[in-house]
Amino acid sequence: QRDTEEQSSDSHRLKVSVFFPVIDRLVSELERRFNKQTLDLAAAVDGVLHSDAARAAALLDRYADVLNIDRQLALVEMNIAKNLLQPDCQEPLNTLKSIVSSASYPNFLKLLQVALTIPVGSSKCERSISAMRRVRNYLRMSMGQDRFTQLSMLAIERDLVSQLTLSELVDTFAEQKSRRIVLT
Repeated sequence: QRDTEEQSSDSHRLKVSVFFPVIDRLVSELERRFNKQTLDLAAAVDGVLHSDAARAAALLDRYADVLNIDRQLALVEMNIAKNLLQPDCQEPLNTLKSIVSSASYPNFLKLLQVALTIPVGSSKCERSISAMRRVRNYLRMSMGQDRFTQLSMLAIERDLVSQLTLSELVDTFAEQKSRRIVLT
């Protein structure tokens, strides 16, 4: 019985000292990262992509003035586009883009472009912050701002940088201007 009490006590200590603090931290980070405003914006983007006027209203309210979108016309255009979609459509987003791409739905087209752009924009920012952490480490704290900016851009756009070859870079650098100094 004493063995069981010790195991129970050890289990309790482990829960209190490790498990519960980790769970608390996870919950607080999730609440910080996915606050109500972020979730409302995600729901509005989903509303636009599904042509749901009620859920898309938040996105429309946020961007209508900036993009000169007529709110009423955008909602009407969204409802018309939704009615043109067949219920058994296999690719609703592509069909929706082809319907909206005509000049008949300019307000809904702008709203759809915003909805398709927002997720890309936020992931680019997060990738930039992650790249800055990798570039600016303890050993590189003394570098200047220009060098840091250039290294960050290389780290952020690493998919483009990986396509470059050394010979292309050397040739491009050599073509820029004459680098020889005439010594007399």
